[in-house]
Order: sequence, then C-alpha cells, then structure tokens
Amino acid sequence: MEKSERSKKKVRSTKIGRPVKFTDEQIVSFVIPKYLELVRQGFPDKAIAGELDVAVDYFIELEKRSVTFSEARKKAQGLREAFFYKMALAAMQGQVADFNPTIYIWLTRNILKWRNDDPHVVVEAEQGTNIVFRSSLDSDV
Repeated sequence: MEKSERSKKKVRSTKIGRPVKFTDEQIVSFVIPKYLELVRQGFPDKAIAGELDVAVDYFIELEKRSVTFSEARKKAQGLREAFFYKMALAAMQGQVADFNPTIYIWLTRNILKWRNDDPHVVVEAEQGTNIVFRSSLDSDV
C-alpha cells in the first residue's frame, strides 16, 4: 500500500474495548452500596466482582471514573478487618456455633494477608477446639 493510500484511510472515531457496564448514576446508587455491603461481610474483591458480574480489573477503572468509589475502596480493607475482628471476638466469647479456627486462619491469611511473622509464636488449631498461641519465650515450652 502506498503512502497516499494510507493517508486516505478513515481514522476510527469509536472507542475500542468493552462497553461500560454501569452508568455514573448506577455506580453511586447500586455499585458502591453493594460493594460496601459485601466488604462489610468480609468478601474479597474477586468475590465481589463475581457478585457484580464484572472482572476485578473493572474496580480499577471505576476508581479512575468515580472519586466516591475510590474512597470506598480505600475504606474497604479496614471494613474487612473489622468483620474478621468481630468474628474472632464473638468466637472467643462462645457466640459463634461450630466456629472453625482453621478456616478462620486460612481466611485471614488469604483475604487480609495477615501473617504470623514472629518465629517464637506457634499457632495450634484443630476443628472444634480453641486456638492456642504458644511462645518459645514462655518458660513451659
């Protein structure tokens, strides 16, 4: 193709890519309240994306489009942690029937990225038992 033929081609004026799933109004009236509701229940972003039938990358796009959504995402980790703290407190007080500490530890490590980086502390947990924290610094260990 010659240079003159290339310059005669029309430039595409339409956007390429997926269409926007939610309007700005829907983001404020539905997406943000639903997002925060699920975060308060401990859901990670991937699960929330599944509930909203969007890719998790869509949240990054929404952060760019909506200051309100961006603020909601900033609050999200604290809200998730509050959910798991409340669950742990309720379990320690015997208010959670059939509490499974192994699952709780898995959730906090994988969703919240909580880690036990202290080499002196060993966490022992079996289903249906209390969580026992033992330190090698204790005199009876």
